[in-house]
Amino acid sequence: MPKTSPPPLVLLHDTRFAEHAKTLAASLGVTAMAMSDADALPAKADIVFDVDLHDLGIVDATRRLLARLAPAGRQIFLIDGRRDRVGRVQAEALGASSVVERAKAFKALLAAHAVPRLHLPAHPMPKTRAGRSIAAAGQELARLFDGVLSDEPIDIASLSSASSEILSGLNEAGVQPWLATVRQHHEGTFQHCLLVCGVAATYAQHIGLGQPLAIALLNAAMLHDIGKSIVPLSILDKPGRLSPDELVIIQRHPAAGYDYLMQQPELPKVVLDAVRHHHEMLDGSGYPDALSGNDILPLTRVLTVCDIFAALTEHRAYKPTQTPAEALAILASMVREGKLDGSIVRNLGQAFDIYIPTSDLAVAVKRPYLRA
Repeated sequence: MPKTSPPPLVLLHDTRFAEHAKTLAASLGVTAMAMSDADALPAKADIVFDVDLHDLGIVDATRRLLARLAPAGRQIFLIDGRRDRVGRVQAEALGASSVVERAKAFKALLAAHAVPRLHLPAHPMPKTRAGRSIAAAGQELARLFDGVLSDEPIDIASLSSASSEILSGLNEAGVQPWLATVRQHHEGTFQHCLLVCGVAATYAQHIGLGQPLAIALLNAAMLHDIGKSIVPLSILDKPGRLSPDELVIIQRHPAAGYDYLMQQPELPKVVLDAVRHHHEMLDGSGYPDALSGNDILPLTRVLTVCDIFAALTEHRAYKPTQTPAEALAILASMVREGKLDGSIVRNLGQAFDIYIPTSDLAVAVKRPYLRA
């Protein structure tokens, strides 16, 4: 599916809703401006009016503004809630393209304005077990990410079936061909999630993890970045370094994913924990809860190592691609810094036929910029 650029989204606000509009705009990675500055709107912008539709003076000012600008994009009006009949009537009288409740504005605007976040391949997967397993995982990922914005329940059986298919496909094809197929056909967040699944499956098979735990690990790998569904595409796909404000937004994704998954009654606690804490470090330097040591569960520690390995070896515009050996050297350095579990890193190295001498754990290795 080819990427298309959506029109710019701008939040116009009055005095009453200035702080709400600025906070919402910052979360979406878009612009907020006062009604008095509306002449600076970009052409064909989609405009979100975060204004008091109960104030007849504001309603009249909005009407005059629309008549003067004759905007070519959509006009989206925020109202106080489902029972705000006055707000809805005024918005429709002003020619609203759509009316959104303020409490639901973030997800609604993100879903309406973003281009698809996960891109299925433009051409079919190879007709191999590896290709079929990647296609099944890709379709499941697309359903999962779409489900966050629409608050759809997760089909646990379908998720576990896709995880089982990954284990079988990777076992038949071998890890390197499986990962190479992912890199050839997928990009961005989609590539990363699939690579984490492949690395996690390789780890599970190497250490002989039993089927229930292996499926739990793969389910966690499929779900670990589901919170990125609420990260604006402009941040996810940004080719350069993120600003401090953008980092704050992207670092919300583990908690956002966890909050969504907590609504799913059948997910095991170890999977929920891994989704929330896959960016925690043993020395307490991670996020979102700054856990350390034994507070980080074993399955979560495994997912963290697989996540970083995948991020280091994937193809992204903002960082160099590391070889598996280079990635493992970086992971070994992080063990030396007290951030990662050394036994997990050694096991992953063995799974890729790369031996990590104990002496390497004492060697500092410069790490590239990551945002996994």
